[in-house]
Amino acid sequence: MSLLPNPPKPEITYGEFPFRLTYELNDEVKIVDDTLICKFDGFSVNEGSGKRRKWKTYLKSGNTRITLFKNEEIEIFFTPGLNDDTLAATYMGDTEFYQPNINSTFPNAYYTKNFDDKRENAYIISGIDMWHEYGVRLIKWEPSAPIQNIFK
Repeated sequence: MSLLPNPPKPEITYGEFPFRLTYELNDEVKIVDDTLICKFDGFSVNEGSGKRRKWKTYLKSGNTRITLFKNEEIEIFFTPGLNDDTLAATYMGDTEFYQPNINSTFPNAYYTKNFDDKRENAYIISGIDMWHEYGVRLIKWEPSAPIQNIFK
């Protein structure tokens, strides 16, 4: 399978996508402004779909996620596409192999009990459960629009 030709390369290989997340924590409104960086990262091979373009993402702030709530038992966090080829591909206009969606998990988030992991062992917590159990509510998610890209 690795002998198959690579798909066409993207003309635009780097993008910056500012976003704003507004949320409430115990009746206090908080706003997070940051930028999702997306970069073309070569090609990968998938037995089911063959070769595809690979994408890498990170936050301009250097954070690995947006922590909404944390105590000694649980951390609730939002990741606007980090470690997610699908979201990065969508932002970079690569919808050939990826289903477009820039809403991440909104209005839900992730939670973990292993604080050192970046995303492993993270599970989705519903917006309703976040609000009722921890006083956290995602109010508004304002992502940037995806770009139009050319692949040749």
